Amino acid sequence: ELTENIMRRTIYLHDDAVPIWTNTRKIETGGGSIGTGCCVQWEKNMRPRGQAEANSDIVVTNAHVVDRQNEIFVSKVTNQFVIRRQAHLVAIDYSHDLAILEVEGPATDPDANGLFVGDYPEIGAPVFICGFPLGVDTPRLVMGLISGSAEMPVEGHLVQSLVVQAPVNQGNSGGPVCNAAGELVGIVYAIN
Repeated sequence: ELTENIMRRTIYLHDDAVPIWTNTRKIETGGGSIGTGCCVQWEKNMRPRGQAEANSDIVVTNAHVVDRQNEIFVSKVTNQFVIRRQAHLVAIDYSHDLAILEVEGPATDPDANGLFVGDYPEIGAPVFICGFPLGVDTPRLVMGLISGSAEMPVEGHLVQSLVVQAPVNQGNSGGPVCNAAGELVGIVYAIN
């Protein structure tokens, strides 16, 4: 019954383009780096500086995907079209391997209001990861399970991290990890 429910949820997330699908973005840089990012729901008083209400996409990704890059491009990709726009770095946190980008121009998808941030998941909880593994042209959605937590070294600091058993590859970096409700519970940043 649990497997059937998870599969039904996976199909629902994929086919009906609920938040995880509509809020995932492909990140490419002038230096050839490829990764994934996601739009996140911001409270009005928490929006990054320089961001006017709902006039452009704000995307969270990994710092290592966009670090020291002169050109950053963010694409909204569907089966029918690609909207590719230049983006600039708003904030970077090397100690947590996170970066916030602002995409130039109007929002690429007015229906994509950003993912809500969910509660820290329990061990054994199903999660969904959306991204562009190995630089594929359309986003891929995979299911995994939280198998534990661990302190991972990032830029000389130990960061408390979720351990997820799921098939991810290069290109998934910066992609959203969502719970069964479609809420953001993590960002992919390491592959072991």
